[in-house]
Amino acid sequence: NNPDYSIESNQGLFQIYQSSGDPVIKINTDEHVDINYNLDLAAGLDVIGTTNLRNTNIARDLDVDGHTDLDNVSIAGVTTFAGAIDANNNFDVAGIGTIGSGASGYAELFYQGTKRLETKNYGAFISGSIITTHDVKVGSYNGRLIAGTNNEFTIKHDNTNTIIDNIVGTLDIKSQQVAISTHLSVGGIVTVSTPSASKGARNISISTEAPSGGSDGDLWFTYIA
Repeated sequence: NNPDYSIESNQGLFQIYQSSGDPVIKINTDEHVDINYNLDLAAGLDVIGTTNLRNTNIARDLDVDGHTDLDNVSIAGVTTFAGAIDANNNFDVAGIGTIGSGASGYAELFYQGTKRLETKNYGAFISGSIITTHDVKVGSYNGRLIAGTNNEFTIKHDNTNTIIDNIVGTLDIKSQQVAISTHLSVGGIVTVSTPSASKGARNISISTEAPSGGSDGDLWFTYIA
């Protein structure tokens, strides 16, 4: 009874028109529906086939079983996606986004087509550098900072001591000056190397183990040619 709208049915094609322009609702012979204006739903929406939605407000659940194109869709209720979600533009989540919460679920993050992060059973695998403007924290006394393919270098703090463990090669610390503000305890021999332009490097060994003719317990400085 509204003069601004008209209803037309022709060979199985059902359309609702405004006074001018495209049909507001068109039910096609291939069993899909075109809605060309805003759609406000106070209840849920169940979609089995192909659906194109634009400027759609859904106050309750959205259940989609077929292919769906969504443009400017606001969903106030719960939305479950059984398949993949491809977002060719920005994908903004104002609240909490949960990914991979199922029994076989996991998450991947890409940068320009290259995978940079993947969640694993042990935590997360990161391909690339981590740059932070804040602290890097190991929040457990069982946790370690580990380097090397076979965990050759580790740093751990056990609430009492900090242990630096380097199991291969030399722990090489390069600095203009190394300052130790408290005690230094050495269980073996300390070797100090001093470069010489004319005679090459010179090594000085510092030890409490006496050379021939000396007494153990004293502090001995031995020049090594």
